[in-house]
Amino acid sequence: RLHKEPKRFYQSIQDIMRKPVEEEKDIFPVGDKFISIHLSMEGEGYLGVVTDTTRQVLENRRIRYENNHDHLTGLYKYSYYMQKAAGYLKNNLRGRICSCIMLDMDNFKSVNDTYGHDMGDAYLKSFANILLDLPREHCIPARRSGDEFCIFTYGYREKEEILKLLNMLWDTLKQKPVCMTDGEERIIEVSCGFAWTGNEEMDMELLMRQADNALYRAKETGKGRFVEYNAMEPKGISD
Repeated sequence: RLHKEPKRFYQSIQDIMRKPVEEEKDIFPVGDKFISIHLSMEGEGYLGVVTDTTRQVLENRRIRYENNHDHLTGLYKYSYYMQKAAGYLKNNLRGRICSCIMLDMDNFKSVNDTYGHDMGDAYLKSFANILLDLPREHCIPARRSGDEFCIFTYGYREKEEILKLLNMLWDTLKQKPVCMTDGEERIIEVSCGFAWTGNEEMDMELLMRQADNALYRAKETGKGRFVEYNAMEPKGISD
């Protein structure tokens, strides 16, 4: 029917072109396939070419995934995390707050030394899976390096919502211990520091430095806890 009715055919093409594929140029989804569409005026009508680009799109996605994700945990790499988080911070809505949460696994070296690196990798992946289960509409988790991780949060209205998220994370860690090779179940212990935007204007570098400062205080004062950055009380702790 579309072939016999040029206007309907053209309208169908226009409908498809209203929903381009992100990060691709002139590529559009059709069912489980992807196509490119190029149109030009030709007399009173149009001359166009439609090409199946499914293989190319899937290959591009694979390459982007490998470039942007940590191969062991499936979390974002730190550089891509900073890029995405900076975009959210720049476009943060009025009345909403953002935060950076730095996480460092406690006593991870002892896991590697006692159980071996394969178990150490499994331990890291178990923690990463918990981070991947955090609310995606508010959280961007990433692996910073080794046993260090970070989370950028956005869209919250109050600091108490960040604290609620952290309490939920701590509860989940207690509920999901890792089964070690000797059959022992071990709760993942983590130290954490976080900083949030409040009414201040700040960039990602400053927010990360503040979260790092809070993490240092958490490690220094007993580990296994989360501490809020407090510029007015550099030696104090706010759980």
